[in-house]
Amino acid sequence: MVINGKKIKIVVITVLLLSILAILISCFIKNVRQVYAEASHSQVESYIFDSINKTTDKIVVSNKNKTLVSLTKDEKGLVSSISINVEQVNILSNEVAVKCQEDLKTSKQSLILHLGAFTGSRLFANRGRTVYVPMDVNYTVKSDFRPFAEKVGINVVRYALYLEITTIADIVLPINEENAEFVTYILVNEMVFSTEVPDTFISSEDGLDYLDLIPN
Repeated sequence: MVINGKKIKIVVITVLLLSILAILISCFIKNVRQVYAEASHSQVESYIFDSINKTTDKIVVSNKNKTLVSLTKDEKGLVSSISINVEQVNILSNEVAVKCQEDLKTSKQSLILHLGAFTGSRLFANRGRTVYVPMDVNYTVKSDFRPFAEKVGINVVRYALYLEITTIADIVLPINEENAEFVTYILVNEMVFSTEVPDTFISSEDGLDYLDLIPN
C-alpha cells in the first residue's frame, strides 16, 4: 500500500508539473504572438507610409499642371459650382496604387526585436540581445479620391481633394499570421475661395467625417 501511495504521489506531482509547464508554454506563446502583432503592425505601417509618401510625391508633382478641379463662377464673381475631372483623377489614383504596389512588392523585411520584448514589459522592451525574426508580407493597394469642403470664414470655403490609399497587408511570422488594413490620405489639390455659404450646411471638427457626403 505504501508503494502504491508513493506511485500515486509521483503521478500526481508529474501531472501537476506538466500542467504548469503547459500553462507556462501557452502563456509564452500568447505573449510572443502579441509582441509579434504589435511590433509587426508598427514596422509595416511605417514602411507603408514611407513608400506611399515617396511614391505619391513623384506622381503628384508630375501631375501638378493638370486640372483636377474646376470652378464655375456666377455674375458676382462668386463660385457657384465645383466639378472634378473624374477621368484625370482616376488616372492619378490608379497610377498611385500601381506604383505603391510595385514598390512594396520589392521589399524584404525582417522583424527586429530585443529579447526583453518577449517579457511583455515595456520597461525591458528595448533591452537584451537583438533578434531578427523572419517576416513575409504580401501587400494589396487600393486608391480612391475623396473631396472635402469646409467653411473657413465668412462666405469663404476651403475645398480639398484627397487620395484615400488603402493598403491590406498579409503579415506572416513564425506562429503568427494575420491581415491588417492601413488607410492614408494624401492631399492632391486644395483651394480657398469666396462664395455664398447657405444658412444650413454640414460641418465637422474631424475633417474627414463627411467626405462621402460632398457632391462630386
